Amino acid sequence: MKQDINEKERDRLFHQIVQLEHEEDELRNLKKRREQSLENFIEQFRNISINAEQRLSVNLQNQRFIQETRELELKVEQYGNNQLDGFDYEAKKLLKDIDMKKEKLIHERNSLPWE
Repeated sequence: MKQDINEKERDRLFHQIVQLEHEEDELRNLKKRREQSLENFIEQFRNISINAEQRLSVNLQNQRFIQETRELELKVEQYGNNQLDGFDYEAKKLLKDIDMKKEKLIHERNSLPWE
């Protein structure tokens, strides 16, 4: 029986592929946690605003505060959405890069002759 002369190279490539898949999983988990964190931040701010409005009696002085709070709430929501969009864009770029590297390694591994 012949020894496979490419076995070590095939194993090395396999381990690199597994490492890239691990990085891909970590990035997806990080993305999910980041999205959840920003969504929680927006929701908490919204709840604080609603609670503040409910506790204030309606008069002219408080109306201004309520309006400013609503404007700030919109800005916080826009900030959160911008952060989500930016992070989503960067994550997609990284995932695409990982996928391309993985495909290259798989192709390289699969093109090794079995001897």
